[in-house]
Amino acid sequence: VQSRLQSLFQEALDALLPDEKVAPQVVVADPRFGDYQCNNAMSVFKMQKRDAEGPPRWKSPRDIGEAIKNALPAESSHIFEEVSVAGPGFITVKLRKDWIASELRRGYQDGFRFKARQQQRIVIDYSSPNIAKEMHVGHLRSTILGDTIANLLTKLGHDVLRLNHVGDWGTQFGMLLEYMRRQEGLEGDSFAIRDLQVFYRSAKEAF
Repeated sequence: VQSRLQSLFQEALDALLPDEKVAPQVVVADPRFGDYQCNNAMSVFKMQKRDAEGPPRWKSPRDIGEAIKNALPAESSHIFEEVSVAGPGFITVKLRKDWIASELRRGYQDGFRFKARQQQRIVIDYSSPNIAKEMHVGHLRSTILGDTIANLLTKLGHDVLRLNHVGDWGTQFGMLLEYMRRQEGLEGDSFAIRDLQVFYRSAKEAF
């Protein structure tokens, strides 16, 4: 969306300043006032004052904001529900809901193609349970969240390393087995997980 808006404001700036190369400054706006904001008016006004050889073309940054607004291409009316100029030329736009809906439909039909501008190597640490103890729903929740984030980052083109660190499990099970041996707990036919957890707690106290 932001790149689409940048191209629209680029057309407006090129129409106003055909001899200058001015890149559009389009950012996300304060949601109280709109969706996106173009902040070029002040810099263009300063450029005009610096390079002026005759009477200034615009008397204030706000005048430049109005000029940029009026120079937007006709197709912008299909995208913008409202375009307003505030303060020293800040141009705030609200997107049309029907345009947003159509873009989402098109994205789902054609398949979204998002890529990060700069790929990174990212480590996602999952639930990292203590495997000598019984697991609970918190481990499941954080694993699902971690996997969701990892899938999203992979889709964006990042090199994602998924980790589920189980710690020094040798020490944990060594303590558990040694305690059970001393208590003659290994002679049973079978154990439930909750039995092992009781043994583990006792083993931590003993060692």
